[in-house]
Amino acid sequence: NHIPLRVNFPPVDSSSSSEFSDLQQTNSSSYTRSTCINPIGIACAKYHYVACTADGRVYTWGLHSESLGIERDEQTLHEKDWFTSSKGSNQLQSSSIASPRLVVAMLPENGGGRAVSVSASESHTAVLTADGHLFTWGSCYGDNVLGHKGVRWQPKPRKVKRVHQAVGVALAKEHTVLLIGTNLPAVPCFQA
Repeated sequence: NHIPLRVNFPPVDSSSSSEFSDLQQTNSSSYTRSTCINPIGIACAKYHYVACTADGRVYTWGLHSESLGIERDEQTLHEKDWFTSSKGSNQLQSSSIASPRLVVAMLPENGGGRAVSVSASESHTAVLTADGHLFTWGSCYGDNVLGHKGVRWQPKPRKVKRVHQAVGVALAKEHTVLLIGTNLPAVPCFQA
């Protein structure tokens, strides 16, 4: 049994990225049409979701913080969207986030890129950028599943070396598959 779920994205903070400076906030409670987030892609996994927007931003939400690519710092530590529960006598910690959050590490000024495609598996996430690069993060049991030699846990987005013309990506529990093009296709232009 599946129940449709409405997802509300947070308003865009235009001060967080110079590339997105055309976004205008009219007052504290209303936003112009240009500040609305326009999702163009989404991927659902067992424990988390990932979406990319027309302006190339990446958002994640769900369970297990290692799949989300969002660092918990002093600012987000006490926010109401984060939940932490302890189970059993060994006090296993599990983090979750209830609504979409921007993956700041994927912003171009932080070493990321303009996202055009996303994929998610049980415990890892992948993003393709407009220039054909692949970024991955999360955890896995097998070697090299994330594309980083010898890495089984990557808490935030990291560019996979030697991937330059990726045009498609698909993930499953313990593998990542890329479609590599001889030429990059034109990036679709979406109107805000």
